[in-house]
Amino acid sequence: MDKIEAFRKAGEYVGLIRNVLFFDKAVLFGSYAHGIPESSSDIDVGIFVNALHDGDDYLHLLSELYRMADKVDVRIEPHLFIRTEDRSGFAKESEKSGIIVG
Repeated sequence: MDKIEAFRKAGEYVGLIRNVLFFDKAVLFGSYAHGIPESSSDIDVGIFVNALHDGDDYLHLLSELYRMADKVDVRIEPHLFIRTEDRSGFAKESEKSGIIVG
């Protein structure tokens, strides 16, 4: 799979999850965005929210995101990033360097 196909699949996936989760931005990051993907590379999609709403369960949401990813391509690996809880800076860097898909 090339970068264009990975971007198309990421976009299809983002369209599906809009029905499940309100998010601010989605980006393609990792080897398909920056680098040379290998045949075993996953499609990293970062989903960005400012905060979870009361009653939202992070693990349940992430489980749903994975379930929906399998409908498009099993290589899609969703990453649910909560901006207020980004102590390591990984989410910020992924958002900054990623390619916007939604």
